[in-house]
Amino acid sequence: SSLELYDRGRGAEGVVPVLTQYSVGRIHSVGQVFISKELLQMELTNYAIARGFNWKYLKNDSVRLTVRCNVSVCPWRLHASVVCGGPHFAIKSLNNIHTCGCDIMSDGHPRTSKKWVANAVKGKLVDKPTYRASEMMSDIRQEYSICIPYHQAWWGKEVAVSSL
Repeated sequence: SSLELYDRGRGAEGVVPVLTQYSVGRIHSVGQVFISKELLQMELTNYAIARGFNWKYLKNDSVRLTVRCNVSVCPWRLHASVVCGGPHFAIKSLNNIHTCGCDIMSDGHPRTSKKWVANAVKGKLVDKPTYRASEMMSDIRQEYSICIPYHQAWWGKEVAVSSL
């Protein structure tokens, strides 16, 4: 098949890399295939954080995912659906143009959930089991320019530890 399979390089430890300098271009074209709906959603989150916008679900079920920019007049929109019964998801349509300015971020971002934090810190927790929530807050601010509250860092650590 000519479809690009995108697995984002899950390693043996199951860590999905979070933001990199490439996050802005990770959601890029119709036909892009992700190994699971969960990975597509994680990439959408990373993309939105890197670009400084938020999105909302229009459709979200086991066979399709449709999201649009949270600013109603902005044309950015993505629709993906399951490929041949799953679990792979492919982008079927994408309007990758933002007219909203992409400037929602002041300090935090609404998509930085405890699951996102867990993915961001899982690698460091493997290397340093005593990694503290306050250190996570500092590292996330330095690496991703996002402020998260202490409780979010703590819950992110709990999720990460339970998945190790």
